[in-house]
Amino acid sequence: MPEALGAIHASGLTLRPYRCDRCFQYHLTSRTRGKRAVRPE
Repeated sequence: MPEALGAIHASGLTLRPYRCDRCFQYHLTSRTRGKRAVRPE
């Protein structure tokens, strides 16, 4: 997940990482509603 957090900061956008229930990897989304967000460690 550190790569995702680095991409968020580099983009300048409001993005959140989430764990995909299909491939179990982390992805980024700009959505604020829906599934629970993953909390950074």
